[in-house]
Amino acid sequence: MVDKLLEFCKLNQIEFKNGYRNSPAVTLVGYGLHIGASKEDVLAVSKKLYPKDTKTADELERVYMYGSANGYGRYWENPENVKAFQFPA
Repeated sequence: MVDKLLEFCKLNQIEFKNGYRNSPAVTLVGYGLHIGASKEDVLAVSKKLYPKDTKTADELERVYMYGSANGYGRYWENPENVKAFQFPA
């Protein structure tokens, strides 16, 4: 699952930068929830991409908890919403 999330980030040029973490976190977490990724899977992406950056992991955890309670994964069920994204095989 982690490899699929990493590939999704690569295909869609999802990056986490200082001051710009929420939007990519919402995208990654929403997709992760849609494909059944656990919080640990999503956090593992952060650890692999940014091993020294705890702020990205904190943001992903915060967004995962909120997104799982508020249906962020459902966004990806609408074909119109996903046209701008590429997906791993």
